[in-house]
Amino acid sequence: MRTGHTSRWQRASGWFIIFLLLGTITIVALQPDGAGAHVLGTAPRHVMSWASSHLDITPGPNSPAITLTPNQGPVKTLIHIQGNGWPTGSQVLISYDNDASCTGPNLTELSPDPKPTVSSTGTFSASFPWPAVSTTGVWYICAATAAGDAAGATTFDVLSLSPPSLTILTKGPFMPGQTMTVQGQNWLPGGLFIAFSFRPVGAKTSYFLDEYAISLQNGTFSATTITIPSYLPPGKYALVATMEQQALVAQSKAITIIATPTPTPTATPSPSPSPIVTSTPTPIIHSRTPSTPHHLSGTSLALVIISGSMALAFALIGTALLLYLRRSRPIPQSPTELEPYEETGD
Repeated sequence: MRTGHTSRWQRASGWFIIFLLLGTITIVALQPDGAGAHVLGTAPRHVMSWASSHLDITPGPNSPAITLTPNQGPVKTLIHIQGNGWPTGSQVLISYDNDASCTGPNLTELSPDPKPTVSSTGTFSASFPWPAVSTTGVWYICAATAAGDAAGATTFDVLSLSPPSLTILTKGPFMPGQTMTVQGQNWLPGGLFIAFSFRPVGAKTSYFLDEYAISLQNGTFSATTITIPSYLPPGKYALVATMEQQALVAQSKAITIIATPTPTPTATPSPSPSPIVTSTPTPIIHSRTPSTPHHLSGTSLALVIISGSMALAFALIGTALLLYLRRSRPIPQSPTELEPYEETGD
């Protein structure tokens, strides 16, 4: 009896030992990698390397995303970066690289100041000019939080290693109302609307112009005529060309604008009219003055002669008539000469 009881005990012990061994092996196999390797509250050291080596430029609906505006252009293109779906309150580090993994030897951190911080809605934004790089083509903007808990990337197509430029083909100095001819290069991609303005050297304000240009597919725009406004004060200016949305900006070398010369009082026709006014009318007046009185005095003389002749004729006629009447009138006789009247008795 003892022997049977002992063998049963041995068989049960064996099965129990086998069960313990299998359970131990299973627990060890199911334990996650690195479990217990980090102290609570400390970030794993490989998070940043993982974030840098597993960037996905086509993020899912719930993963952090970044977009660029514009996403192509020459060096010095002003880029606006916008992030969505990022951890609230995180500070974002922005870099660029020509390697899609953002781990290549050319990975360089940009320095937007201050570095963007994610808002309460999970968004951030920053602006910066695209830096000088070694080759044209596709480059990558890499973004990651300082804590290493989120990362994202997107692309920018570098179309030219030279920034946009503006050249004045006409020599100065210039005066208001005059024109100048300008030309530009590296305004990529083509079809951009480019506006012009004059900016005083050392100032921030600008005088906007009515002229504009449109870039061609090769990034140039044809010779364009610019008229200097009449209201522009004298001084030194730079001609500024600005692409739509101000993503591309270039300015010329300083030019000088001088005031339009005004004629002095002595240079006006003031000396010329004086001899005309004093000398020319004088002979005309002297030549005409004698003729007019002479003509009038002859007429008056004729009238006087005629009137005198008629008066004299009437006087002579009257005198002759008077003498005639006096001679034909009977002479009265005195009383003594009258014959006495004798009364007769008859």
